[in-house]
Amino acid sequence: FFYTYFDFNLWIEFLFKSSQKILSIFGYDAKVEPFFLIGNNGSIYMVKACLGFKTMFLFASIVYLTGNDNKRRWIYIISGLLFLNFVNIIRFVLLFIHIQKHGGYVLAMDLHDMYNYITYFIVFILWIIWFEKFADIRSIKKKSA
Repeated sequence: FFYTYFDFNLWIEFLFKSSQKILSIFGYDAKVEPFFLIGNNGSIYMVKACLGFKTMFLFASIVYLTGNDNKRRWIYIISGLLFLNFVNIIRFVLLFIHIQKHGGYVLAMDLHDMYNYITYFIVFILWIIWFEKFADIRSIKKKSA
């Protein structure tokens, strides 16, 4: 729904400018243009699918559907979404550094997929933490028993 009707240029710019600031700390020159993070040996092009909204929506949905305490649930969702956005920025930084050092895009695509799997693993860990520490599933089972 969101992909069709909304323009994500500001969000893409935020992610790339954040990546650019981190890269400058490590001594990499990067230029941000619409949909591109450009370096001397290559660039990263971002499409809407790279924003991670589907993964973040899946994370937030599971947490929302398995909690009773609204305050705890919303704090965990917002914290998790902020953390996932930080992970996404780090993914762009690492991918950019790899492209600047090696210039090869075939291996960079493999690394892109590897970073996606790492992000999915992080979401899985966040779910485990939610279910083990914060979800109210145990109290629901006890009430119905």
